[in-house]
Amino acid sequence: VEDIQVKPSSDVRLPTSTTEKKPEVAVAVVISKRSIAVDGVKVIDVNRDDLTVADEYKKGNLISPLYDTLQEKADDAKAVAARNPANPFKGRLLLQCDVDIPFSLLREVMYTAGQAQFGEFKFVVYKGE
Repeated sequence: VEDIQVKPSSDVRLPTSTTEKKPEVAVAVVISKRSIAVDGVKVIDVNRDDLTVADEYKKGNLISPLYDTLQEKADDAKAVAARNPANPFKGRLLLQCDVDIPFSLLREVMYTAGQAQFGEFKFVVYKGE
């Protein structure tokens, strides 16, 4: 049994929800108005004017630096899973996304994650009433 606590990023204002599900172990991706980070490490800046990633870092909807980081995380997790079959790679991401981030950026992050073998998304929200 694992007790998982998720500490929201200080520069992200999370949405609220009435969900009752508990967090699960996953790679953490934070999308703020300043940057995109993976497991607490900044991967790329977000343009503060229009909340996008610069085109020079993208190939269509794929954000290249994010893809490289997530692919490395997937490879590492698969290597661990190969040594410990009881803990298989599930391709799960725990997403913290500021409420003001446009869906277009969230879609690009999710597309990029999918290309890097992460297809299960869990969103971090504040519990509302």
